[in-house]
Amino acid sequence: MRRGIGSLLLCILVAGCAGGDARPHVRLPLVQFEKVTLVDADATVRWFVLDATVVGPDQALVAPSPITRFALERDDVVSGKRTVLAGALPPTARSFEDRGLDPGGRYRYRLTFQVAEGTRDTVESGPFDGPKLWTLVFKSPTNAFGTGCVFVRIRKYEKGIGWVDAGHTHDEGDRIGWWKEETDAVVSQHPVRLGDGTTLRVDFNTGTTLTAVRPARKVVEVHRCKAIYELETGKKLGCDKVVEKRTFDCFEISFRDSQGNHLVNVPEPRVLDQICPEHQANPDAAPAEPRLFEVRRLLDEADRLWNVDSAASIKLYQRLLREHKDDVIRLQVRNKVEGRARQADD
Repeated sequence: MRRGIGSLLLCILVAGCAGGDARPHVRLPLVQFEKVTLVDADATVRWFVLDATVVGPDQALVAPSPITRFALERDDVVSGKRTVLAGALPPTARSFEDRGLDPGGRYRYRLTFQVAEGTRDTVESGPFDGPKLWTLVFKSPTNAFGTGCVFVRIRKYEKGIGWVDAGHTHDEGDRIGWWKEETDAVVSQHPVRLGDGTTLRVDFNTGTTLTAVRPARKVVEVHRCKAIYELETGKKLGCDKVVEKRTFDCFEISFRDSQGNHLVNVPEPRVLDQICPEHQANPDAAPAEPRLFEVRRLLDEADRLWNVDSAASIKLYQRLLREHKDDVIRLQVRNKVEGRARQADD
């Protein structure tokens, strides 16, 4: 199966499972859907048969009747149309690749299995969304002289092929997907090189018009690790996880889709998080000496606030004396902490 970027994994909620049939001499196994995975042109549906005993005719636990074959169907949830995908899959089958999905559709699978005695039963998956027809990715927006432009990467789901890509720089007012190729004519059909080396002309008429590319400002959260050290030895005690809000200059891209809806896209800034290697490997890594780390963290914060918010700083010094006096003494900062904590009374 071909694999591509932006794989979408949909966990299918099972509407029911089959098993535990009480009819004489028929011991239906437990069969359930597992998941549907959308990758490129393929939807891979998976199911499993529970390896468990069932209650037999004499109320004893016995092995279920062996499955002799499966049949798989796809229901279009919107139209109600049912399509037979495979009428006779072998009993060892546990998955099937479905390449007939229409973009923008909503579907459900039905799996029928037959056991050696000839009895059949059916299970259904929950509904899931098929691939989107268009995905637009905006890169490198500019607005140098009052007229904006942006590079647009267009991804289209071409039925029977999968995701195909094309890209071009568009100016405000351009129809996205239309640009000049070999001639001076502006066209929407552009050559795409497929995985097997062949070239296919694909229609990239998205029905979307770029309306504006304007400078904007965006507030984002930046996560970083602030190292806490023991001042006397220089030993790193751990990291304080800090979340800061920062404002960045960016661009707001406006466009009108094929339905006439006005949409806005603000490309995300590059990743700005500053996470230490230890917490990259294990985000929940704890300090080697949690208590000492907490005292040092509170001390650093109290010192930082001393000339900014003296009331808040004094409260932290008082908390250190009240809850961590032994560690304050250990860190040899007792005189400073006590002196500043007493200023609340002055």
